[in-house]
Formats: sequence, C-alpha cells, structure tokens
Amino acid sequence: MTSAADLLTAPTAPEVPGAVREFFPSELPGLLPYAYHPHAAEIEFASNGWIRARLGDCFAGEAELLHFLRQRNGLYGPLTVPRADRRRARDIADFYQFVTVVDSFVSDRAELGASVEGAREVFAAMG
Repeated sequence: MTSAADLLTAPTAPEVPGAVREFFPSELPGLLPYAYHPHAAEIEFASNGWIRARLGDCFAGEAELLHFLRQRNGLYGPLTVPRADRRRARDIADFYQFVTVVDSFVSDRAELGASVEGAREVFAAMG
C-alpha cells in the first residue's frame, strides 16, 4: 500500500493533454455512524438551546441564528456516539456546535454577522 508520504515525494507523471488523473484514498479506518442515539432529538434540542443561550450574541440576529440551527449540527454528537450516556452525547453535540460557530465566524464573518469584539466577549465569558 502506498503511504501519504510516498505520494508526496513520488515523481509526478508527465502531463498528457486530455489524460484523466485519478487517485484512490485508503479505506476508512472505521465504520461510519449507523444509528442515532436513542435520545437524539432531545439532545439536539438541548444543544440548540445551549447555542442560543451561550453563543446567541455571536449572530447578527434571530434570522442568522435560525439559519445556523437549521443546519442541524446538534445531531453530530448523537450520530457519532449512539451508545454513549445522554450527558456525554450532549457534551459532544455542544462541542460540535461550538466549533462550527467558531469556524463559521472565522471563515465568513458575514455568515454570523457579529463583530470581532462581540465574539471575543462571548468566547471570553465562556472561559
């Protein structure tokens, strides 16, 4: 099997006009999620409430917050740990949501519509 390091250091083939170039990534190291946590709906709802209460000020207004919540990031926790206890699944859901808020703010501030100072205040208050 070819390693990532081998691919990075291997000589490149000469470009042939019209030739198709392909690569085949290695197989996934584990199985993809196959089930929701039995309390997935409750966990998502509670995590959305946490976002509203703790990170709501990162959004320009209710419309932007609702746009974010409709992405259903709160389901990632229940999908990744379908057998975890409810508290653990909720913590993971909150973490995914938090990271997504930060990522959205950094990559496209217009997405959230908040000022840098406002986001700093929100994140500092969490520490």
